[in-house]
Amino acid sequence: MIINRYLIKEILQGFFAVMTILLLVFVGRHFARYLADAAEGRFSGELVFTLLIPYLLKSAILLLPFCLFIAVLLSFGRLYRDNEMTIMAACGVGIGQVVRTVLLFSVFFGLIVAAFSLYISPWAVEWGIQIREQSDSKSELTGLLAGRFKRFGSDKRVYYVERLSEDKTSMSNVFIHNNLQGNFDIFSAREGYQHIDESTGDRFLVLRNGYRYEGVPGKDGFKISRYEKSAVRIEQSAVRPRSRHQDAKPTSVLIGSSNAFERAELQWRLSMPVSAVLLAILAVFLGKTSPRQGKYSKIVVGVLVYVAYNNLMGVSQSWIQRNEALAPLGMWWVHGLMILFIFGLYINQYGFKSLFLKVPAGHGHI
Repeated sequence: MIINRYLIKEILQGFFAVMTILLLVFVGRHFARYLADAAEGRFSGELVFTLLIPYLLKSAILLLPFCLFIAVLLSFGRLYRDNEMTIMAACGVGIGQVVRTVLLFSVFFGLIVAAFSLYISPWAVEWGIQIREQSDSKSELTGLLAGRFKRFGSDKRVYYVERLSEDKTSMSNVFIHNNLQGNFDIFSAREGYQHIDESTGDRFLVLRNGYRYEGVPGKDGFKISRYEKSAVRIEQSAVRPRSRHQDAKPTSVLIGSSNAFERAELQWRLSMPVSAVLLAILAVFLGKTSPRQGKYSKIVVGVLVYVAYNNLMGVSQSWIQRNEALAPLGMWWVHGLMILFIFGLYINQYGFKSLFLKVPAGHGHI
């Protein structure tokens, strides 16, 4: 039907507009954070954009329902402001038909949210952890920065390089300090470069024109030696498994689990597509305004309702984790409250008798 297509088109336009703005905010914020981590040598700068992808996929389960909610709220605010809902009512388009259109669209949209929540998001979290683990397993020189001291190997070795090439293979004015059970083993050199042994695959930092200091200053056995060329083996860090929380576990692992934290995570994932549907229906009634109010008049109220709804789900999740009194109900009591709130809005706008009558879209009091 033309009206149905028109309503869906309005919602989609608003959705993509809101999604674009929020993506720019999220990407900008976390891009700056990852860039700062890369500048401190925590991982290679090449991973900045790579790490953004799993983060965005993880955040989609929160972004998608919120964007749909705001999109429906703005769309119906504009329709009421421009009296289009009144025109639809004059043409016999009732509120029931409008709600059915939004409901069908939100159910389809909820299936997309379910795919992210149950499958894509956990996979993205695990992928992000694996990227960081692979970054941790690279050689010591990966995180080296010019003009800064850098510790490696449980603080047993300290590097300092005054100048460093972009590929980190050649450097000048190199300082290396090894802590060998209280004894000093210090290298200083005018220049250095990386070398890979073809037979073993081991990496070495070859130093040229420098000095080596061994022992403890002021005690017997302290040695100072000059060298034309020397080599220091670069340690290859072992892969250190990072801690994995419930959000990284596949949904198949969570189903049937007796662990309280895993049950809470499963409830959260199942709640995301349900919340997308309920928020879309809520926005239909919450977006009802008068022409004088404008389409943005209910944004603040809508955001407050969303925050309260989302916080209640978070509280419910913590109750499940702690096996509180309402834990057996899961998060479904929160969705039940939302259904009652939507029903209350409908009664307030159209009256209880309208449940048994065909009410046009523009009727009822505001």
